[in-house]
Amino acid sequence: MLRGGEPLPISAQYVWELLTDVEVCSTGSLDADFVGMVPLHFKCNGMAFVPQGKFMMGCVDGRRVSCNDDEKPLHLVYLPGFFIDLHEVTVAAYEICVRGLGCKPPKSFDLLRFFNWGSPERLLHPINGVTWPQAQDYCRYDGKRLCTEAEWEKAARGTDGRLYPWGNSAPTEERVYVDDGIDYSEANRKWPVLTTTEQVCSRRGGASPYGLCDMAGNVAEWVSDWYDVGYYDKSPLVSPGGPEAGKFKVIRGGRFHRIGFSLRASSRRPFDPTKDFEYLGFRCCRSFGGESVREE
Repeated sequence: MLRGGEPLPISAQYVWELLTDVEVCSTGSLDADFVGMVPLHFKCNGMAFVPQGKFMMGCVDGRRVSCNDDEKPLHLVYLPGFFIDLHEVTVAAYEICVRGLGCKPPKSFDLLRFFNWGSPERLLHPINGVTWPQAQDYCRYDGKRLCTEAEWEKAARGTDGRLYPWGNSAPTEERVYVDDGIDYSEANRKWPVLTTTEQVCSRRGGASPYGLCDMAGNVAEWVSDWYDVGYYDKSPLVSPGGPEAGKFKVIRGGRFHRIGFSLRASSRRPFDPTKDFEYLGFRCCRSFGGESVREE
């Protein structure tokens, strides 16, 4: 139903594009109630819409999982609707920001070629080697912002409490770009040896419920929140934005080297915002309906 209650004669996707002049926007049938609320000039190229509502955030120990302390407790969170990038920001996209003087070049040279900046053959790989301020600068330049970790987690796991973006079944090479970080003999190796990133969205079998790529693999991702190991014991249940201040920022998602707990959608880790890392990139979000989210 839409606006006055009349039945939708055509798909919600078509109506969305018709009313909002969207060029590329991943939406689902749940979004029909929100279609008329989006400004007509709004563009969401390369972004997915995550509808408003509740989801279970965090982790609970069980037969299949042993949670880290900073993932506990499992708790209900409400978020307004928002948009999030379908994939990690690419080298090509970051280059546009650098040429437009909105971003500083990231780290590029290393003997093992872990970093993607300056490698023409990796334009569609995720940008890596960026600090938290560099990620923030890019998102602002693109008219967006860094995602909160609550937004990131809902976009990664949806509302059914799944362990991984694709569900509860074990990671496979078809679902996630990662290795196990263990030096097995070749005959016993279950996962490939990876020394760099892969082109974004190379493992579509691991997409999240909202169609997002690489939420568990390729590179880990900066989010806006300061890190607090016990934050979930005191976090608000509506639109949590992290502590007011801290020493470390939160990073989310798995990375291409070392399979393990970090592939879980609830996994969270601290990292120095002034440091860069070859396994670390980011994606951006955009608020829906003008909600403000603390970013610093």
